[in-house]
Amino acid sequence: MSIFADVNRRMSENLQRHGHFLTDPNAPDELRVEDAVDLLMPLVRPDRRRDVKRSIVALIHENMRRPASAGLPPE
Repeated sequence: MSIFADVNRRMSENLQRHGHFLTDPNAPDELRVEDAVDLLMPLVRPDRRRDVKRSIVALIHENMRRPASAGLPPE
């Protein structure tokens, strides 16, 4: 199998698994955020996943509610 065929297979699998968020403009933001954060959880220690997920989701929702004109806080 060529490298391009392998990349194509992986991309197709990802689009099938997660593509509905890219194509469905009416998908609820809460579900989109939860699914995106779930993808990160394998990188977090199992005993910390619940707390880390809760914190990430809260930060994302907080920033989603912030008006775009507010900008990001200075670093």
